[in-house]
Amino acid sequence: MGYFFIFLVVFLTAYSQLIIKWQLSIRGQFPDFWDDQIRFVFRLMVSPWVISAFLAGCLSFVAWAVALTKLDLTRAYPLTTLSFVIVMLSGALLFHESLTIFKLLGMTLIIVGIAVASQG
Repeated sequence: MGYFFIFLVVFLTAYSQLIIKWQLSIRGQFPDFWDDQIRFVFRLMVSPWVISAFLAGCLSFVAWAVALTKLDLTRAYPLTTLSFVIVMLSGALLFHESLTIFKLLGMTLIIVGIAVASQG
């Protein structure tokens, strides 16, 4: 059951990052002047999508707390790095961000690292 909660942590973390990136891409560049910056941040904070991303972050914390009652930290924590892989692949797919050989190598090292760490 602990692994289910780790999956929730990974999914909710990736969801919140992707939603925030999506909403920021819609709104454009961060303004230069402080009054425009305040309006920009306020509009962002009241967006239902951004609110859902914050809620996902809160739920991720709860899932993490539950997971830690069921798994050792040294077994649970490495698995959370799967969110990096999911966000990187999703960023390439959804936002047309570059997926270089170095990023692919990094993702491979993360996956190998998780596999190695989970053996101990």
